[in-house]
Amino acid sequence: MYWTKFVQRAELEGGRTFVHGTSRLNLTAGDIAAFVEPRDAGLAFGFRALDAGDPFEKSFPVWMATLRRRQGHDAIVESLQRVFTQLADEGSLVRVLVELYRHAHALGFARLYLAPGLFQEPLLAPALKKVTEAVGRPVELVATTGLVSLVLGPLTAAE
Repeated sequence: MYWTKFVQRAELEGGRTFVHGTSRLNLTAGDIAAFVEPRDAGLAFGFRALDAGDPFEKSFPVWMATLRRRQGHDAIVESLQRVFTQLADEGSLVRVLVELYRHAHALGFARLYLAPGLFQEPLLAPALKKVTEAVGRPVELVATTGLVSLVLGPLTAAE
């Protein structure tokens, strides 16, 4: 089972630590100012349970991703990193990417870009294929910048 959580300022212990079960994730003041406090940004954590029947409380954070306004009506995911590397899998990444898509759509953005550096993650390409199927939108490549984007719109019935 997979979950995604967008961190809110009120949830940070001591104003800078996100606590989930036995995990404590310390955030920098810069990350909080750039991705937690602005209304048009997001700091997302992707979680994975070890056993299919485990509830969210027993899950582990496996991904962290940032979302911010790129320009105009466009959003960009600039960073994606593994938290518990051994537990990260394609399914958990698909969930995070779909939720980033939903979050950007809910914020009123027209397009969601993925920075070229994200493709260093070997699970991104296969996960992105499943994301496009889930959201019913093709991936578009901007050849001059290397940015990959998804036009935001309603999700398909499959999601």
